[in-house]
Amino acid sequence: MFTIPFSILQVFDELPGPRQDAKVLYDLPEMIFIALSGAVANCDSWTDIELYAREHLDDFRKYVPLPNGIPSHDTFSRVFSRLDPVLFAECLIKWIDSLQLTLKVQGVHLDGKVLRRSFDAAAGKGALNVVTAWAGDLHLCLGQLPVAAGSNERTAVPKLLQMLELTGAVVTLDTMHTQKSTARQIRGKEADYVLTVKRNQKTLYNLIQGRFADLTKDDFRSSRVRRYT
Repeated sequence: MFTIPFSILQVFDELPGPRQDAKVLYDLPEMIFIALSGAVANCDSWTDIELYAREHLDDFRKYVPLPNGIPSHDTFSRVFSRLDPVLFAECLIKWIDSLQLTLKVQGVHLDGKVLRRSFDAAAGKGALNVVTAWAGDLHLCLGQLPVAAGSNERTAVPKLLQMLELTGAVVTLDTMHTQKSTARQIRGKEADYVLTVKRNQKTLYNLIQGRFADLTKDDFRSSRVRRYT
C-alpha cells in the first residue's frame, strides 16, 4: 500500500535536542533541513552551509519560517556535535525508507571510512569512523552509523544492516565482513550478497575455486545461472 512519505521536519521532530528550550533561537528540525540541503549542494563545512543558507534564505523560507534567520556556522557545529549519532541515523533512515525507493537488483555497498577533519584536538576527540550504506545507482546514502570507540567496522555493520530496508538489493562488503552471520543477516533482509573471499579463508577459497573450475568446463551450461538486465 502506498503511504505518503514523512517530511524531514516531521521525522526529525522526534530527535531529542541537546539545548535548553528557553534558550533555543533556532528550531532543530529546521537546522537539520538546512544542513542536509547544504550537503546535497556540495557544501563541505559548516561555514559553507551557513553561506549557502544565507544566499538562499528566501528559498528556505518557502518551506520553514526561520524567524531568527540562519544560524552561524559555530551554532551548527556546536549543536550537531552534541546530537546522538545513532538516533540521528535512525531518523534519517526512517525518512529515506518512507520515500519507498525500490532497491530491487540495486547494488548497496557497505564500507567504513574515517571522516576528514572530524577530529577535535581541543576536546581530545579523535577522527570519526563511520560505516556507510551507499546505493550507487541511486546516488544515495541509505544510512550511516559511527563505529564505537575502541571497536571496528565488524560491530557496526550488523547494526546498520538491521536498520535498513534491503528487500531485493545486492549487498556488497569487503573481506572483513565475509562471515556466516553477515550472510545470514542479509538473506534475512530478503536481499542477496556479494562477499569478498581471499586466500586467508583457505577452505572457502578452495571450494569456490573448485566450483568455478567445474562450471567453466561447459561454459556454465550445466548450472542454473540467473541473468539480470
